[in-house]
Amino acid sequence: MSRHLLPRELTIHTAADTHRAMLAWVAGLGDAQAWFVDASPVDETDAAGVQLLLSLSRSAAQAQATLHIETPSPVLERACRTLGVAGTLLDTPAEGRLA
Repeated sequence: MSRHLLPRELTIHTAADTHRAMLAWVAGLGDAQAWFVDASPVDETDAAGVQLLLSLSRSAAQAQATLHIETPSPVLERACRTLGVAGTLLDTPAEGRLA
């Protein structure tokens, strides 16, 4: 099983590089039913970073796979809650997580 490790900075400033890395990773997944992303390193994010994850989630759905964002950092959890996408991106409901 392949896991993609997110960078520490998941912002508009790193969006292009992060997107390229995600595309390369997804290309190697083949017909995997589940995609796993380790989000523990993220200590800075913004709406552009969350948008990248939403795009990845949509790509997974189109490939009939499930995206699992594992161990999201508190920073990423807060951003997802603030933007109203915690229920879409995170495996555990937002109200059940610690900030």
